[in-house]
Amino acid sequence: VRLVIDRAGCVGQDGETHQGFYDIAFMAALPHIKILSARDAQELVQMLSFLRNYNEGPIAVRFPKKEFASFDLSAALKVPVKKYDPFTAVSLAKGTQVLILSEGVFAAHALAARELLAKAKISAEVMDVRSLRPLPLAQIQRAMKGKKLLVTLENHGLTGGLADLLDAALRGQKVRSPHLALGYPEEIVPHGSIGDIEDMYGLSPAKIAARIRKALGQHK
Repeated sequence: VRLVIDRAGCVGQDGETHQGFYDIAFMAALPHIKILSARDAQELVQMLSFLRNYNEGPIAVRFPKKEFASFDLSAALKVPVKKYDPFTAVSLAKGTQVLILSEGVFAAHALAARELLAKAKISAEVMDVRSLRPLPLAQIQRAMKGKKLLVTLENHGLTGGLADLLDAALRGQKVRSPHLALGYPEEIVPHGSIGDIEDMYGLSPAKIAARIRKALGQHK
């Protein structure tokens, strides 16, 4: 079974009944399922190409309501499936003090927040987790070493999403770390533009950076 989940996360003006904040939570309860999240259109193409040949069990890929710049589709399709492993995380930027684990399209917000943090003399690493189930736990634990704060940033509800899945996995490894979980709360998120809704819930780059600074004890 291959599940392709359109409009994952905030859908803005599609309305409050269409918000995609629940799919990770209800899918993660299914035995053996794999859950992927694409950060951009090129990665989505690669994930879909990977799905075509994946026969080891149920698998899902989620992607948001978002327009991306055009790109060379044929080049993306030429990436050999055998060389592409979506169950591994990708480090998008290095840092020493904070580890930001981003889910899907929020990778762009994480990178923008990282630039704002750099201006405040805070060094942050951004890692795109890509696979929500299974989590690339060994990579995450290596990246956590020496960091003061672990941040999860997800276009999903905080209940049952990346933050919860990671907390459970780290408890299983008896790993403890200060953790700032950024995502949507357990409430009905109203109609509005995606940008306005993200800002309302503290998920715009500026507010992400401010919340990280507050968690570190650094204020304006």
